[in-house]
Amino acid sequence: MLLSFPGVTYPTAEKPTSVTYQFPYLRGVDKNDIPVPDSALAILAANRQIHNEAAKIFYQNDLVFSYPSHLQSFALNLETDRLQAIRSLTLFYKDHNEGGIHTIGVTLKLLHRMSGLKKFHLLVENHLVILRAYSVTALAPTTPPKIHGVSILFSLRGIPDIQVRDLGLEDCYASFAVPKFSRPSKPAVEQKVQMLKHFNHGLALAQQGVVVKELYEDANWPFHGTWPELGHAVCGEAVGCLCGSGEEVVEEVSEEETAGT
Repeated sequence: MLLSFPGVTYPTAEKPTSVTYQFPYLRGVDKNDIPVPDSALAILAANRQIHNEAAKIFYQNDLVFSYPSHLQSFALNLETDRLQAIRSLTLFYKDHNEGGIHTIGVTLKLLHRMSGLKKFHLLVENHLVILRAYSVTALAPTTPPKIHGVSILFSLRGIPDIQVRDLGLEDCYASFAVPKFSRPSKPAVEQKVQMLKHFNHGLALAQQGVVVKELYEDANWPFHGTWPELGHAVCGEAVGCLCGSGEEVVEEVSEEETAGT
């Protein structure tokens, strides 16, 4: 289908990306002078019937936004029926504190208007990957509750696939390649991964109305002897959440590591 694309779609107000590839033989020509092909969305202007029947198809693609401001602009310019047609959304986490207001929070609140949403992934980069420190106090800022805006996700309902993911932690877990100034052990990496799985398990339960506030209010829960209970839900391999003690996460930094930093 013309408006349905394989893989992910990055909505943008820029010119169609095919512009620079249509005229590879032109040298020294300003790209702005090259004829611009019509967007695939131009078909919606054919007539009212096609517009009404096909408009929602585009918004059912797997939409990915690299910046919260892009998602804000996109959502604020859509009518309610198109917002409700959105099924899959991935957002790269970026935040700015402007006058005491975190911009990511403003963006995430727009998800309440997307009643048809079935998948939402919030991608952070290297927020949770710090695995060693001298104290729990030093590690607390690297826990899920310290990601601004996550409390808003617990107020959403009915999204079957909702996750907070840390791309740096995923890469570290997959290859156990570590940042230059960090030497985490395999158990420490696995502990962080399980911590995030437990958090996401609670987030999934919140979609059903079971909200465990401790998951997003207490930044130190990953370091407690036991993790917050998730109502009557049972953690286990079936949900990918293997709860355990957080005590082993805090490890002493060796003299060699201290010298390296």
